[in-house]
Amino acid sequence: MAIITTTCPLCGAEREVEVDWNRYQKWRRRELPIQEALPTLSDSEREALKTGICDRCWDEKLGDPDEDPAILNPWEVPGPAGDAARAMLEEMRGGGA
Repeated sequence: MAIITTTCPLCGAEREVEVDWNRYQKWRRRELPIQEALPTLSDSEREALKTGICDRCWDEKLGDPDEDPAILNPWEVPGPAGDAARAMLEEMRGGGA
C-alpha cells in the first residue's frame, strides 16, 4: 500500500488517498482504467487521483451534473472553474503540457 497526496487545483487543499501501489501503477501506465485498477476506492478518491479536485470544489464550483446540465460541457463553465476543467480535459486527452 502507498499514500498518494493530491492537491486541489482550485483551492490548494491537500488530500491523501491510500492505494495498492502495483494497481495504481497499472492505472498510471494506462494498462487499466482507474475503476478496474482501483475498484475499492470511492468515486471521490478516484476523482482526487485523476484531477486533484476536492469534494468541496467539485460541489461548489463545478456543481452536480444532475442539477446543472451545462457542467457536462466544460466550455460552458465560466471563470476559473471552467478554465481548470478545460485544462484537465485537455490533459486527459493528451493535449496538455
